[in-house]
Amino acid sequence: MIDNYIIRDDTILKRLVRFLESTEFKTLCDDKAMEVLIRPYKENKTREQENFFHLLCGILGDKIGFRKGETKALVKAYIIGQKTVECPGERTITVPMESSSLPKDEYSELIEGCYEIGAFHGVQLPAPRYSH
Repeated sequence: MIDNYIIRDDTILKRLVRFLESTEFKTLCDDKAMEVLIRPYKENKTREQENFFHLLCGILGDKIGFRKGETKALVKAYIIGQKTVECPGERTITVPMESSSLPKDEYSELIEGCYEIGAFHGVQLPAPRYSH
């Protein structure tokens, strides 16, 4: 059993402390080492963001002569970078970093990248229709 707590106030913090002191947690540990990780919370990207990014890539690609997939790769490489991967036959290729696990704020940067690339090419893109 894995419990995640998003600590936004003292109430949640108190629930977390109660859980860590509980018999349930001690039983779960059962003399095993356990890890408690506390890090800044980052909200997951939304389906609206993802859909809008794909829409923008389609529009931008049509205007600058790329397919949507090529435009997505271009924006991702420009905004979040690239990595080198090994292929069969001792060959390496460079591919854009993946965006599937980006949090909401970083995924917004991909959308902003569409506007930046569009502006560079003189392409006007529609305004966002999702809530940041």
